Amino acid sequence: MTFSIVGRCEKTGQLGIAISSSSIAVGARCPWLRAGVGAVATQNVTLPAPGPQILDLLEHVKLDLATALDRALKASEWSEYRQVTVIDAQGRTAFFSGKESLGTYHAVTGKQCVAAGNMLEHRRDRSHAARVRCRIGRARGSFARGHA
Repeated sequence: MTFSIVGRCEKTGQLGIAISSSSIAVGARCPWLRAGVGAVATQNVTLPAPGPQILDLLEHVKLDLATALDRALKASEWSEYRQVTVIDAQGRTAFFSGKESLGTYHAVTGKQCVAAGNMLEHRRDRSHAARVRCRIGRARGSFARGHA
């Protein structure tokens, strides 16, 4: 089971990623962040390549989020096995959950954040995930201090 969230602080513009997984070394394969550009989380039969590809397309080619995500996904024949969430430096979000994602999976967007999960245990977990709202805008403190 893997859950991830990418978000942006509306006040400071700081970007952040959090991932929790039953998969070992997930932190080495899934989170991608580039200051002033955006953040990407890749998960579910992880292929790290889409993270830097999407950030490069946002920064250097100046593509919009949906186009950058689509182009990076088309670069791999195994994209249907992936979940990818993206936020740009302005707080716009996009996500993709391939039809071959493991188990029950879901993604949800909120104000300046997007979260995804896979291998959810029960259908009720999916309906609960649909009610989850990103609350970064209500948090106190900053990502840089590492506490709310």
